[in-house]
Amino acid sequence: MMQRIAAGIVAFNPDIKRLEKNISAILPQVEALYIIDNNSDNIQAIENYIQKKNKIVIKKNEKNLGIAKALNQMCDLAISNGFDWVLTLDQDTICPSDMINKYLPFCIDSQNAIICPQFAIKSQSNRLVNYEKHPTESIRLCITSASLTRLATWEKMQGFNEWLFIDGVDYDYCLRARRLGGRILRVNDVVIDHQVGIPQEIHFPLGIAVKIYNHSPFRNYYIVRNNIYLLRHYWKDLNGFLWLLKFIYFEVTKLLFESNRGKIIYSLCKGVKDGLFI
Repeated sequence: MMQRIAAGIVAFNPDIKRLEKNISAILPQVEALYIIDNNSDNIQAIENYIQKKNKIVIKKNEKNLGIAKALNQMCDLAISNGFDWVLTLDQDTICPSDMINKYLPFCIDSQNAIICPQFAIKSQSNRLVNYEKHPTESIRLCITSASLTRLATWEKMQGFNEWLFIDGVDYDYCLRARRLGGRILRVNDVVIDHQVGIPQEIHFPLGIAVKIYNHSPFRNYYIVRNNIYLLRHYWKDLNGFLWLLKFIYFEVTKLLFESNRGKIIYSLCKGVKDGLFI
């Protein structure tokens, strides 16, 4: 049975050259590409680049509606045009040229809700699985970018959780899909070039280093609130005690080493309150 595949990119003030590489890599591999723009300041540059490209549809939101809403808009467009799968992409991800061909054999199995790659992050050491020994693996969680999402499963789940807005959207979706009996299948000989910003390292004696990410207070609010939401709803699925320890470590390092400590404390307190009681 033929599987129709589209791709989609969520855009918000992207680096245009990086976005161009993203589009050039994925466009030949899919029937259609949807760009959901969350009110980028450089929307004109995006439109100038894609105006001569076939197969691209752009949807412009009048304000930043968040990643989850944009992903749902993307999936709605794909379903309305008869697609079975949509490849969800961050704006700065570069895919290998044969990625979809390597995913295709696994689209037939109806248990596969998400098919995903390994990823290599520049400036970080990456421990990649030997794909010759382990061609595929069933995993617990994956990131959204370069994940092939079965739209029939998306419909059953009523989409991505828009309340989460940004952080944790992918993990929440994975965990709900697995509770419905879906599998997250990682194809280990697919490795994407992925960016997550450039962390700053604080070095101490004995070779000890601490990474800080300098997230804005706005972003830190969602990190805090949504991690608490995930722990409340998926404690057992996440091995909650270990997840909580990592989350506390992350926030403590922010408080100790980042600037704008007052705003960080405010975002932390507000995120805790809303995560527990909303």
